[in-house]
Amino acid sequence: MHFSPTAGKNFKAHYLKHKELLEDVLGKKYPKWKYDEGATFLVDLLEMIRSGKFKYEGIGTLNRDSGPGLIFRGQGLTLVLKAPGEFWTLLKSGTGMDKAIVMVG
Repeated sequence: MHFSPTAGKNFKAHYLKHKELLEDVLGKKYPKWKYDEGATFLVDLLEMIRSGKFKYEGIGTLNRDSGPGLIFRGQGLTLVLKAPGEFWTLLKSGTGMDKAIVMVG
């Protein structure tokens, strides 16, 4: 299975809110939004999927009102993509919304 994270409707807001999680894991800083609009962030997510640092766990929901998402975990993080790969969110594993994920497939 091949997944390639892409920007979606709420990408900017989610990127700005959660980019620090990936910065901490990778030991890097992402440029301000106006310089690359999150492109480097998406490339890094793709590389983490390809390298196996993020492992696909299946389909899950973030809460009872959300649709299904593609759940990846690794490096202390949980990546959620909408099918067919639109970035939804990045969470710290074992905390907050990550604990509410219900695997459905």
